[in-house]
Amino acid sequence: MTPKTFRMSKNGYDKNAVLSRLNEINLLIIGVQQGTLSSEDAKTQERQLLAEPLPEVKGFFRSGFNKEDVDSYMCELRDVISYGKMG
Repeated sequence: MTPKTFRMSKNGYDKNAVLSRLNEINLLIIGVQQGTLSSEDAKTQERQLLAEPLPEVKGFFRSGFNKEDVDSYMCELRDVISYGKMG
């Protein structure tokens, strides 16, 4: 999986919320890789994380991360957890 750069968007997801969510998902992946978390537990926690929608930015002078970019990357991370494609 290659690192991603998210485009900015006026109606995107809140940047801090996206970075926090990505950190939490990466911690799940690391836990599975290091053997401190089972794959099933990681999948359960990942489903709980992704069940909560990310907040969107509102306002003329604010921008967030592009929704399509973030959603696409989250799907890649979901595949890593679901199918064990751990690098």
